Amino acid sequence: MYYDKRKDEKQRALISCPECNREISDTVRKCPNCGYKIKNHRSKKELKLLKNTI
Repeated sequence: MYYDKRKDEKQRALISCPECNREISDTVRKCPNCGYKIKNHRSKKELKLLKNTI
């Protein structure tokens, strides 16, 4: 029997680190590659969506 572990895990989005452009989880507070603090950073796409909804 085949068990797909991914079905039980919450799907997480990947974002690009603004500093090194490496793909990282959207749940991290700092990039594991370069150490850039992600805490309150919003992507350009998120900012555009916010701007268009106001």
